[in-house]
Amino acid sequence: MTGTLAEDRNIEEQVDELIDSFRSSFWINEHRWFVRCFTEDGRIYLYTLSDTFNYHEYTMSDSNLFKSTDPHDDEQKLCNSINNIYKETYFDQIKSSHLRLPNIKYLRIKLPISDQFWAIIPSLNQLRFLQIYSYIDTFQNQLQALFDLAPNLYSVSIYEDQPSSSYMSIFKSKYTSLHNLCLQDYARCCNHYFDEDDCVTLTSSSLSIQCKILSISVTNRENIIYLVENMCNLHLLILKCKDDKYFKTSPAMENNDELIQWLKDRLPSTCSIARDYDDSWVIRIWI
Repeated sequence: MTGTLAEDRNIEEQVDELIDSFRSSFWINEHRWFVRCFTEDGRIYLYTLSDTFNYHEYTMSDSNLFKSTDPHDDEQKLCNSINNIYKETYFDQIKSSHLRLPNIKYLRIKLPISDQFWAIIPSLNQLRFLQIYSYIDTFQNQLQALFDLAPNLYSVSIYEDQPSSSYMSIFKSKYTSLHNLCLQDYARCCNHYFDEDDCVTLTSSSLSIQCKILSISVTNRENIIYLVENMCNLHLLILKCKDDKYFKTSPAMENNDELIQWLKDRLPSTCSIARDYDDSWVIRIWI
């Protein structure tokens, strides 16, 4: 339950009034139902401790109020339940000096990483999905530091604000067990297009060793062939190609897709090749 705090009343009094209504024998003794209540940005939140609600929007601050009908519950336990950080500027907003987030599994973060992040995150052992925003080469050390703290990463996405050759510095980073590597963001329309030399750098990088799913933009169709032939563990290639001349204008055009046919003529017959249903400029190749 979420509600707005009355501005003309003391905040703590409102919290106490709400939490006290759940301290009756009916709630605690008969049913063992406990609730926690906390404030944030002028709003009050109330949840049962049995809720599977993920508190990914909770911004830790020393000014927040936290109350619970469970005597063994506290604000740190709430933070322990946070698994996902969806807002890339989340750590820039935190104003807490004592709480920690030890169980992050999904993380979006914008570079450079604030000092607050390193103070709040004691470990990234559970991190499986990492999305990096605003990457430039001067932040490569921070990228490596994240890799070093996260031994169980499955998927990494790395995005830049403006296309730049400095983007290729990501391949100086060392990580040998990634299964999903995303190097394009169609929604932001800001992608580095990999040329022949870039593809060689990619396939020579430790980031590609165990890669099974690769999302990428390439400058020409020959780059596609090279990636399929040189990434031995690749199962799915998702791509945009700059020399793609496809225009989805009619069913007849769909049956005469020049690039798809070109790829079918050159890739093994075991490959399945199709355009993405939602974005016809995107091609998916199952290997």
